Amino acid sequence: MSGGFYKVDTDLDVNPDTPPEWRTIGPGPASLVRQPNVLCRYLGLREESSPAPGTMSREGQGAPIPWVQSQSSRHFRFPSQTRALKVRLGSAVESISGARILIGGYAIRQPQPPHALTISHVIEAFSILGSDRDGLGLADWVLVRDHILGPLVRPYQMPQLVPTSQYALICPMEMLCALNVQHNCAAHACSLDLNRVVYQEREVSRMRTKAVRHLAPEDILLNTAKMQDQQWISTFSCSLAHVDMDILLAQACHDELERTCTNPP
Repeated sequence: MSGGFYKVDTDLDVNPDTPPEWRTIGPGPASLVRQPNVLCRYLGLREESSPAPGTMSREGQGAPIPWVQSQSSRHFRFPSQTRALKVRLGSAVESISGARILIGGYAIRQPQPPHALTISHVIEAFSILGSDRDGLGLADWVLVRDHILGPLVRPYQMPQLVPTSQYALICPMEMLCALNVQHNCAAHACSLDLNRVVYQEREVSRMRTKAVRHLAPEDILLNTAKMQDQQWISTFSCSLAHVDMDILLAQACHDELERTCTNPP
């Protein structure tokens, strides 16, 4: 499929001494990979250019709205604010690392001028209708709420994320990477009592699956074990408690013997 040549043995039944021929795929299969498509991406035959940092996705968003209807207007005021000012809202924005940060997600940002790295909840991304960046599909500003690290939470061994009262309207270029967070289900005994629609080939099916009902959804933890973007995430990693290997092995042996005695082979 890449357009290379391969050897094909021909007429071996008629003449075993016939030398192999070099062939390539025909015009039909070749036409499948001439244009960027899903097949090209899966086979790695075409390099797709990554969106520029600050590129704003608008899936599910409607027409531009007046500035005064945006969440950002509740916290900040533009010097040139007028009733005629309109903004386009985004559903996601590209970070410097190439990761897409969804609205409602969390990110590490580098405030300008350079200060300490900050963890922020991404609340809103928008471009000002008619601006240069709006014409390029880039966000002008991103509304975030800063968080700080709380105590280490057992049994996850991950730090709690605590929201602050600090909101910021930042340039998209400040966002370095996306973060993984998870809910503190152990502390709230969250249960599987929600039904979630199952999608097949992006279409809604009749099947349903169980989903977790999170109690106290604001109680979240930072997943510091995420391997990607560790050059930034490691800044917020906490020292893990020392594990005594002798105690650990003794407990493992005890549990295994207890299991064997309870359920003999």
